[in-house]
Formats: sequence, structure tokens, C-alpha cells
Amino acid sequence: MAKILLVEDDLVISETIKSWLEKEKHIVEATTSGREGLDLLTHYAFDLVVLDWQLPDLQGPEIAKSIRNSRLDIPILMLTSKGEITDRVEGLEAGAFDYVVKPCTAEELAARVRALLRRPGGNVSDTKDLTLGDLYIDFKSHEVRKAESKIKLSPSEFEILKLLAKSSGGAFSSEAILARLWVDKPNVSKQLVKVHVMNLRKKLSEAGSKVTVVTNDLGEYSISES
Repeated sequence: MAKILLVEDDLVISETIKSWLEKEKHIVEATTSGREGLDLLTHYAFDLVVLDWQLPDLQGPEIAKSIRNSRLDIPILMLTSKGEITDRVEGLEAGAFDYVVKPCTAEELAARVRALLRRPGGNVSDTKDLTLGDLYIDFKSHEVRKAESKIKLSPSEFEILKLLAKSSGGAFSSEAILARLWVDKPNVSKQLVKVHVMNLRKKLSEAGSKVTVVTNDLGEYSISES
């Protein structure tokens, strides 16, 4: 059972999703306002946010960025009618951990929620820090720093970096990354993994880090520290 904040302005959709989540034994607080949602997050503890993209006062990505800027590490599941990969990447870049394209089924939503609730803090080793080349990776706060400069990564980019950093030089195909990080997300494509890796490489390079993600002849990804 988890305490979930639902931010959705369509009352019919909101009531439907609230009912689905309550059948899964979750406690659901629903609001139609993005600003009210942000206010609730500053006063109460939630385990997950289900956030609509289109809201009357604020856009979903804008809210997600505000949540991340306030250093709240709460998982965000974005609800969107936007199916284009560029729109999905925008939501992930803003701070969402996952997304559901509307209309969706109760089964799909429940699976995505279960997957996100399993992700944070489940592994003791995830709370330990790691020095990788010239990078310092804080698994608990999801921060990556080079010297005193913070490298701002999206949640998905951070998860890929963490997977590769903890693998002791192991290489992972796009399919292997999907299987480990998006096990309950059948609609994610290998192309989206490539986009995340490309963005991760760019951000590390722009920060002047010697650490990067390399691709071998089999198309597998691994970490290089030189």
C-alpha cells in the first residue's frame, strides 16, 4: 500500500484512476490543480505522483521540474495523450520516471505503479556512494558531481549511469537495459534507450568528464573512464 498524489483535471478520468488505485489498496489524494499538487507535496509525504501532462494552470513537465528542483526524489508517473517519442523524452527529461499514454487500462496503470514503487531505495547498495573516474555518484540523492559541479541528469539517464557504473565494466545491450530498468514497460523502445544514452554522453562531455558511455561492436553499452 502506498500514498499516491493524483493530479488530473478531467474529473471523470480522475475518479476512474482513483478507483483503480484504491482497488490496489493505495491511499489516493486527488487534485485538479498543478499548483495545489505542488502545495500538497510541500506539506505531506507521498510515495508516488501520478501527473497529467495537460493541466489548466501548469503543464506536467513544468510541475515535474519544480518537484526535482525542490530536491524531492519522489517517483513521477506522467499521464499523457502525446504519443510522439520527442514528447515522451521531454517528460522524462523534466523528471518523470515513467509515462502512460491515455487512454490506458487499469492493468497497465497498476503495473507501472508497482514498478515505480519497487524502484527507489530497495537495494541497500543503492544507498552507498561511488567514485567513478572523475565523477562522484550519490545513489541516495541521485546526484552526480564532477569536482564541485553538479551534472544534472534526468531520472532515466541517472538509472542508466548507475547500472553501468555498478557493473564493474560489464556491457549491456539496449534490450538488457530495458529488461533491468523498464521491466513492466512494454511500450518503451530500444530507440528511447539510445536517446537516453546519447543525452547522457552529451552531458558528461559538456561537464568535461573523462567518463563516458562507449558502444562496442555488438552495440552494447559500457562505461569508459579514459
